[in-house]
Parts: sequence; structure tokens; C-alpha cells
Amino acid sequence: MNYTNLFNRAKEKNIEELEIYFSRKSSTSIQLFDSEVEEYKVSDVSGISLKGKYNGKLGFVYTEEISEERVLNLLDQLILNASIIETSEEFSLFEGSKNYPEVKTFNEGIRNIKTSTKIELLKKIEKKIRSYENIDTLEEIVFIETESETKIINSKNLNLEKMNNSILIYCDVVAKKEDEITTNRDFILTNDIDSIDIEKFAELVALNATNKLGGGKVNSGKYKALLSNEIVADLLEVMSTSFSAENVQKGMSRLEGKLETSIFSENITITDKPLVDFAPRSTPFDDEGVAASNKIIVKNGILKTFLHNRKTAKKDGIESTGNGFKAGFKGLVNVKPTNFSIENGKLSLEQLITKVGNGVYIDDLSGIHAGLNPVTGDFSLQAEGFLVKDGKLSKPINLITIAGNFFEILKDVNDLGNDFKYSRSGVGAPSLFINELSISGK
Repeated sequence: MNYTNLFNRAKEKNIEELEIYFSRKSSTSIQLFDSEVEEYKVSDVSGISLKGKYNGKLGFVYTEEISEERVLNLLDQLILNASIIETSEEFSLFEGSKNYPEVKTFNEGIRNIKTSTKIELLKKIEKKIRSYENIDTLEEIVFIETESETKIINSKNLNLEKMNNSILIYCDVVAKKEDEITTNRDFILTNDIDSIDIEKFAELVALNATNKLGGGKVNSGKYKALLSNEIVADLLEVMSTSFSAENVQKGMSRLEGKLETSIFSENITITDKPLVDFAPRSTPFDDEGVAASNKIIVKNGILKTFLHNRKTAKKDGIESTGNGFKAGFKGLVNVKPTNFSIENGKLSLEQLITKVGNGVYIDDLSGIHAGLNPVTGDFSLQAEGFLVKDGKLSKPINLITIAGNFFEILKDVNDLGNDFKYSRSGVGAPSLFINELSISGK
């Protein structure tokens, strides 16, 4: 597409500023069932949005039909949209940051992986999982390869482009012994197929299901608790909205007015790191063209900053943190985290279990989006895990409910593991030892 022609036509139509945002997302998905390919899907979605200023007002339009004629016709629609806008809010496109960092987000080798190689990898994982005793069914075993491309070009000479790709392998298994059934699911998210350890992954998936056979409730009460890295990441993902300046400014965050105050235990440091090579949400710039940077959000328990886009930053009289992102070309810019994480601790999982002594290890939660209030932090969630007795994992436990408040449990962190892991959404955490957690059982 001739972008120069588009900018020239916009100028002829008295559009004062214009931004072109192009995005493309493609994926290939292969799913097995009983060692045979059950489903093979290929998708490729792309589109362009135009954002511009006409008579000082913002107009926004988009299309999936990427032809020069169609995009040129969008200019008239942009003018119409801007003309009916009644807001008096000032709008201006971004001129660009002084420097843009480098971060590795794309592995050309992924494109060259043969379909037969992907299928063979899934079959090896499936075969290994089925070799474990009491594995009944593989509900799902999938290989997903994704690739995305983004371009941002505007009339203020901003011209940026980035590409990302990754491999996701997802497994969902069922273990069965007599009439009892347990389940487990896990994933690998990587940019390097050669880094996948089939034996280790299969063992993790299988044993985390079979080891929970024979579980039961524990007595209701308050327990010392170890929360797995995945559980902590899931909780943090829901609560990450509390750190958005957008929500703070709308009065939808409990952290309003808490900057430079202690909100968590002093051993909790939370960061937003878009510049980690090949991490799930790494990026050199946000969707407004602001250069990305690694940021400390909470340092030793003290809240240091919120996440900002250009709009929220202007309202607070500061610079954007580079966290303005869109949900594709159709979306509007909102505040979103990148690789949002609780920083790693020093103890291994085994050392943490020993330190807990007697308590519980929670490694699975249900209904987290319904049972956790993202504003107040209050939660009541069905959980599974293991009893910890004399510094060792004991019998499995299930059909229990844990209850409390996200902010309060992060004030009550005794220690952290060194087992940091990213979730599929780019939120990461290590396991956490909580001094006291309320459990409803029998």
C-alpha cells in the first residue's frame, strides 16, 4: 500500500493529523486425539485502522479489507466520525520517542518447522504421558504456532514496525482410579522448539494429575500456605488492573492515593518488563508508539508507580510508561501491562515446603475470574493441593475453599521461591509462602 498517497489525500481533505495502524495475526493449530490428527486449523487476520484529527476532533475508523481504494475511502468516514464527536478533549498524535530499545521477539526458525515435526512432537508427548499409571484420557493435546506483525505510521514522521512469534503446547489430562477422577492441565510457551524437554513436561502433566488421586478435605481453619507459581500468577493477572492509572483515575482501584506507601510485604517487588527477550508480551514500543522500558511498580513492598498510556499520563502530569495497547486494529488504546511479574525469590520449592513445616500447598484454583474481586481484592475460591506435614508433601487435598484478600496475603508473605514462571498471558511469579490462609473444609 502507498502510505505516502494516503497521507497526501488526508492533507487535501484537511485532516490535520493521521495515524495508520496495521496489524496481522496468524496461527496454525494442530490437535491430536488417540495419536491421530483430529483438527488442523490455519487462521490469518489482518486489518488497518485510521485515527486522525479533523477540526480539532478525533475520528477513528477501521477495515479488514486492505486495498488502497478501500482505505482511501475510509478518510471520508473518518471526517464524518470526527464531525459528530461532541467531546472537547484535546487530541494529538505522538511524535515519537528519542530512542527505541532492541528486544528479541521473533525467531525466524519457527516458520521453517515442518508440519510432520509438530505432529511427531505431540505424539511423543502423548505416548510418554500415557506411560504413567492411572492416566485415563488426554482431553486435549495441541500445538499452536502464532505470529503477529504491527506497523504504526503517522503524519508526525513516526514509523515503527515489530514482529512476534511463539510456540504453545497445551495438554489437558484425566487420571482415574476406580471411581475417582482427577484432572490436570499444563503448557509450554517458547520461541525455540529445540528447548522443549518432552520427558520433563510429560512427567509434570501426568504426575500432577495422578498424585491427586485419593484426596480429601482438611479441617476448616487457618493454615500456613504455599501457593504455587501458577496460582500466584493467576491471582496477579486479575489484580493487575489495580495498577492501571486508568482504573485509579476512575476510582476503580484500591491503590488510589497509595504512591510511595507500603502496600505489601517488604520482600515483594513487582515489575513490568517489556524488554525481556522472547518473553510472552515483550515489545520495543506500545501501540501509541511510545518506547517501552522496564519498570519497577512495587519495590520492597512500596508502590512506586502506576502503568500509564499517553492519556492517563497527561492527566497526571507525567510521561507515559509505554503501556498503551490495543486489542488489535479494531480496538481503542487502554492501559495494559506487558510482562507483569513478582520478582523471583531464592529458595527452591523443596526448601519452601520444608520451611512451611506443617500447612498446605495449593496448586490449583477454580473460578478465579468469578471468585476474585479485581477492585477490592477479596476472594473465595475452590482449591486443590497437598497437605504439608513435617516439611514434606503429604496426602492430596480437594473440595476445599480458600478465602481472603489479595492485598492482605501479599502483606503476609514469609518467603518466595526461585521457581519463577510466566503464564500464557505474560504475568509471572514464583511460589509464595503465606503465613496464614483461611481454609474452609470439613
